Amino acid sequence: MSPLRLVITGASGFIGRHLRETSEKNPKIDILAVSRSGIQNSIKVSSYAHAPEGDVLIHLAENNNAKSVAEQGHLYETQVLKTLNSLLNKKYSRIIYTSSSALYGENSNTPHGTEDRIFLDSPYRRVKALSEEAVLQSSKGVVVRIGNVYGPGMSESSVLFEILSQIFTPGDLMIRDSTPIRDFIWVRDVVDGLLRLAIHENSDDLSNRIFNLGTGMGTSIDNLARQTLDLAGQSSRRIVSKVNSKSTSSIILDYKQTTLACGWIPKTILHEGLAELVTSSLKVR
Repeated sequence: MSPLRLVITGASGFIGRHLRETSEKNPKIDILAVSRSGIQNSIKVSSYAHAPEGDVLIHLAENNNAKSVAEQGHLYETQVLKTLNSLLNKKYSRIIYTSSSALYGENSNTPHGTEDRIFLDSPYRRVKALSEEAVLQSSKGVVVRIGNVYGPGMSESSVLFEILSQIFTPGDLMIRDSTPIRDFIWVRDVVDGLLRLAIHENSDDLSNRIFNLGTGMGTSIDNLARQTLDLAGQSSRRIVSKVNSKSTSSIILDYKQTTLACGWIPKTILHEGLAELVTSSLKVR
């Protein structure tokens, strides 16, 4: 049997790098990494609409910074949908579109199932929802909503990177807001979920469906910071929040439908992932 020809857009990004590294070790996968930055062993394109055809596409190449998306306005929305429609017209047997847990809003402490209401109250959420709609109209489309991904190489704008960057500085550890509760998922678990969906043989189990990749567990930013300090041997340090929100923002994902479809479950608990990151940071120091 020929290897699965897997095309990955956004291969130079955080998830893309881990997905590429894992796929390259699998003899059953022939990976075509696509990037606009020209990374090693990748196909450089000026637009992701020019990505090559293959068996399965995992489309990661979108801006995940909500503020940046808002600043770009309608032009960004137009560009994203134009690129996506070009990809949908290519001869892939399956297209996996990576979306965001942010669509569920922030007002429930109960893990969200994929049938839950979504919110379109920001440019970022609107673009994600329109993209999902386009993908689900295709017989080969699969949507994956992902929680807060963390791990080696994560964005410097992420809250956990901000926390880790302060373990070498004295004094109080400062965080933007201690109260939000998020579903933090290890990047390698995300990669495992995406690959299981990519190589799954029965298209009827996946087509035109939405799946969650999360842990089903919520952790407040204050708790995240406290666990990090404890692992770094700095339990006595004080955590100071710059904002004291009166209302709680919470997004947690229910992943049981993903388990039923392809057998995926998250393997890395938050404490284990944090321990690896703290240990790596201390070694570099």
